Order: sequence, then C-alpha cells, then structure tokens
Amino acid sequence: MKQQVIVDAQHIDNIMQRWACGQNSCPNKSGHCYIVDGVHLKMLAQQMKTWSKAINEAPDEVDFETAPISLARTFMPTKPSTKNPLRESGKAEKPPEIPVLVPASTIQLPPSLPPYHYPGYSPYASLSYPQFTLSEVNHRGQNDSHRSSSFSDGDVCIQLDEYINWLARIYPAKAEALALCKERLVEHDIIYKTITNIRDSCFDAWGISEGMRILLKTNQGKYERVVAKGRA
Repeated sequence: MKQQVIVDAQHIDNIMQRWACGQNSCPNKSGHCYIVDGVHLKMLAQQMKTWSKAINEAPDEVDFETAPISLARTFMPTKPSTKNPLRESGKAEKPPEIPVLVPASTIQLPPSLPPYHYPGYSPYASLSYPQFTLSEVNHRGQNDSHRSSSFSDGDVCIQLDEYINWLARIYPAKAEALALCKERLVEHDIIYKTITNIRDSCFDAWGISEGMRILLKTNQGKYERVVAKGRA
C-alpha cells in the first residue's frame, strides 16, 4: 500500500517545479498555477496527485506540460473576474432536435378489440388490483408519514449549499477549500443526500482531497441534529 502511494506521487515534484507561479500579479504567486490562454488556474495538492497518477496510467498521452483535460477543467481561476477557458469550451450548446414526422400511411394500428358484447369477453378481465386489509392500510399510512417526516433535500431545507456554508462557519480555515468543493459537487449534480454515496475514485477525479471528503461525510449527523433543533 505504501509503495503504491509512492508510485502514484512520483511525478508531483516535477509538476510543482514546472508550474510554480511566482508572478507578482497573481493572488496565488507563492503556489502553483496551470496557465491556459493567459489565465492562471490554481492547482491543489490532490489535483497534482491525480495528474501524477494519470502520467503513470497513460505516459504517451499525459506529461508534465499538459494535464488531462477532464482534470484541467476542475482547476479554479485565481482571480474571481476570470473563468477557466477549458470549462467554458466544454459547454457547447446542443442543436435543437427537429421532430421527424411519420406519414400516417406507415403507422400500424393494433388489431381491433372484440366488441363489448362478444360472448365471454370482459374489458376488465385482464385487470387485477391489490387487495389490502384495514390493518395493512393503516400500517402503510404510518410508514408514509414516517418517511415524509425524515430529512430530504427539499424538506427541512437541508440543501447542499447550506450544509457547506455551515461547515465553513464551523471550520473557517477551510472556507476557501469548502467553496471549491461545493462547486465541484454542484457541477456533478451531487445533492446533500448523495454525499455518502460518492466513490473515492470520483473524489479523486474532481480534485477533492481525502481530508475534505472525511469532513463532508462525518459531519452530516451533527448538522441534521442542529437543523432539527432550529440552530443551523
């Protein structure tokens, strides 16, 4: 296991040396920036580790000069007034779909049903309805009311952004990293309820560190209790 970690990280030093910023006009001048079309994109430690692993997996396609495009799109601009050019170029609009009209003569209708007075025919013969006793109905009603009272992403206002904002107040030193994390999750249609189902491979691809994923998953129970007491 330790050997694999060493292998995965073997290119990080070269990446850091190649992409050290050092430009006084950049807010991240003491860090590492991937530069695209003159735009400085901040690279986090976890993202550089993902880049290093990609070099191991596809050395003919990935090197120190060019990051994998899927990873590069996750890099955040160092200045709020700029945007990631790679992310913008990946949002090509789909042309509107033109419906295809089928001539009426080519449409095949199902065979006619027998008339309602046909001997032995009943229009309701193939229909069956579940039968429930009164106690079963009451039991189902109790289960439904229990589910409706549980947390959902539209119920008691447990929304992903509110959860992340709450974490930022509890851990102010992580506020910037949490903001970047929230943007990654929203981009991939993640909601509060599905945080626990995210695989580590997805976290790696999105450039979210191990510490951040632990922070997200281990504080959900505490946050739900706070919300239930109206203190969030």
